[in-house]
Parts: sequence; structure tokens; C-alpha cells
Amino acid sequence: MRPMEFKQSNVTLTGKGEIKDLPAFRDGEHIISCWKMSLREKLSALLFGKVWLIVKSNKTQPPVKIHCERKGFK
Repeated sequence: MRPMEFKQSNVTLTGKGEIKDLPAFRDGEHIISCWKMSLREKLSALLFGKVWLIVKSNKTQPPVKIHCERKGFK
């Protein structure tokens, strides 16, 4: 998957090495990003029903939500 810019994005989180820069929306409570799947990833998700989320963190796992909607975030 690759991160995508979107209309509401107001910050870019800087990546390092294999971690790419991440356009995101930040409002002080949430950080929201948008990702695009390749055809292969879409087929894998459709056939196997799994999406893995990897968050690079030093001490704790922050709460996260994965959301799928055509029009955007809520």
C-alpha cells in the first residue's frame, strides 16, 4: 500500500528508510491518513480478508482504527 495525499491533509509525517513520508490530517486528537492498495493487495484482501497494520512506535501501541469508505473519513 502507498500513502496518498487527500483534500483534508494538513501535515506530512516524515519517514525514514523504507518508511515513506505520510500525508495526514491532524486535529490534536486524531491523525488520519489515506492509503491506496495495488491490484495485488486488493485481490489478497478480497480472497483472504486480512489487512495488517504496522505502527512504528518506541514504547507503546497507540489506539488505531482502520476504516474503508469511498468518500473519506468521519
